Amino acid sequence: MQNLSFRALTATILVSVIALFGATEPATAHAQLAIANPKASAVLTKAPTNVTLTFDDELIPVDGGNQIVVTDPKGKVMSQAASQLKGATLSVALKKLTVFGRYKVLYRVLSADGHPVSAFYYFYFQKKK
Repeated sequence: MQNLSFRALTATILVSVIALFGATEPATAHAQLAIANPKASAVLTKAPTNVTLTFDDELIPVDGGNQIVVTDPKGKVMSQAASQLKGATLSVALKKLTVFGRYKVLYRVLSADGHPVSAFYYFYFQKKK
């Protein structure tokens, strides 16, 4: 009889723990880059005039909170003006690209969950063969 009470007590505790910790809300994910133009590792023979990044979630429109900075192979900033935000899409105009090589696209965005997300990728600009 005592063994049955121990099992019942153990089962009750287990159910209580599952109810307390198992019924949590799903975690909110930070915004992730869904579409990039130009794409990461793209090899371009025509210079792009802007960079456009679309995320899988809306971004919070805060001054300076969402930025794209593009640098040329020499480290010179090629982003022309402030980044423009529209919903989940962030874009920036570029100066005329004149140097061939690897360009770095660095971005920082503010997710709808309030967390900043920063990352970068490269694209390549080369002469037409």
